[in-house]
Amino acid sequence: MKLVLFSVLCLPAAFCFQAAPFKGFTAVQEVFTNCVPPNPCTDAQTRKITARRADGVLSVTTWDKSDTKFPFGTVIVQGNKRVELRPAVKAKSTFGIATADLAKMDGSQLDPASGCTARKDKGDLAMKSPNIKLEVTPDQMVELGDGAKVKATLKTIETPVSTSKSWYAVDYACFEVKTEFVRKQVKAAAGQTTIQLTKSLKAGEPEAALFEVPAAFVEMKPTELRKAAFFHIGKAAGKSDAQLATQWAAQVENNAITYEQDDNRYLESRKAAGLN
Repeated sequence: MKLVLFSVLCLPAAFCFQAAPFKGFTAVQEVFTNCVPPNPCTDAQTRKITARRADGVLSVTTWDKSDTKFPFGTVIVQGNKRVELRPAVKAKSTFGIATADLAKMDGSQLDPASGCTARKDKGDLAMKSPNIKLEVTPDQMVELGDGAKVKATLKTIETPVSTSKSWYAVDYACFEVKTEFVRKQVKAAAGQTTIQLTKSLKAGEPEAALFEVPAAFVEMKPTELRKAAFFHIGKAAGKSDAQLATQWAAQVENNAITYEQDDNRYLESRKAAGLN
């Protein structure tokens, strides 16, 4: 995922999200899926670079294991816009962000002022279901992939079928530095673990290139962007245009409602944010 972004000046003013100053940082993360003990998680399926500037602008670039030449995509959140880039097909989708949702778009819904133990919207963190247990443990030191340690708040969610743990870095506006998801009581997947680990976390302003939106990238609706990426991946795998056309038609048929809803949300968000 890669991106020139828009001026940090927000017009109208209602679209400006004013919050406490951020600490700029760049984090390199890896995602390991379907690890089953005692086998260690050694082969990352996905690599991510999350960068946030001191003005709060956020960029998340993801690389998939299957394609090392191009990042899968980049998402940049700035002002009242969320830009999704697909470098491999030189295209993008620009969504509007509702004013009520701006506070959620800096990487976490947790409130740094609370030490990452409460939500920004003051909602209850407790789970309503008796089968779900939530525990929040502050003042934890979590070790990153490079051996460095950061202060974090640990949120643990226990359900009958899984255990989920997330560590939120207190000094980085509750950025999620580590997650662990373990399945249980499912015979075929008992003990199966998914881990997202921050390999490194560097304080300071990130590289400007992580926030660039190339002028040549074509604006597309989500379904058009999916199609372009689908054909790019298929051709790279040696499939013909005819094969891809048939497969894409079947995919659209199977996901018709979802794709239509995504396109409608895209158009409505742009209209609400004054992007049309």
